[in-house]
Amino acid sequence: MKYGTHSRDYLARARQRLDEGSFESSFYAAFELRCGIEARLQQYEKALVNITKTKRAGWEIPKLAKNIEKVFRTGDRIARVDFCDSATEKVRHSLYYTPVNKNLRAMAGQIGNLLHFPKEYRPPESPWWNEVRDFLESVYKELSKANRGTLLGVPLLDPVTHKVHLEMELEQGENVENQINAIGTIGERLLVTVHYLDDLPESLQDAS
Repeated sequence: MKYGTHSRDYLARARQRLDEGSFESSFYAAFELRCGIEARLQQYEKALVNITKTKRAGWEIPKLAKNIEKVFRTGDRIARVDFCDSATEKVRHSLYYTPVNKNLRAMAGQIGNLLHFPKEYRPPESPWWNEVRDFLESVYKELSKANRGTLLGVPLLDPVTHKVHLEMELEQGENVENQINAIGTIGERLLVTVHYLDDLPESLQDAS
């Protein structure tokens, strides 16, 4: 059986473990979510290395985030790239870059506390179990949002060639031809605009 290592694979397995609802499955969900956060950061860092030849930072989340922010400089803002008809300026297709924000990175650190031998025994009736469950659901929601975008970075202008670099991945169930056709045809002139948002539109926030 294939064991996927895309952030979305970890996210899907976390959902399965959370849906099981057992005490032990919460710890397995925590592991999947922690790996999913790191995987998303690794995907973004790999994209920027491909463009800028920046030295990779390793696996530690704070270092990954610092390496990415040094180049992208967007903080927690979401980038939306609109491809518009050059004559009417009507938006044909939009792509999003959804960062691993500061809140989600902090959650990764909290998850680490669940992946060690517990200092004290907590009986089944302890409210701690519900608190852990609620926390993991909030992590799942934030990681889902970080995986909603298909851009692996913000648009970057090459100072030498003056070309704009965009690296992206396909949406789930999508193919390359359909994605290209949604944007435009080869040789066609398009108007491209970039907007920075504080949050995703509500219609895109449900990744389940």
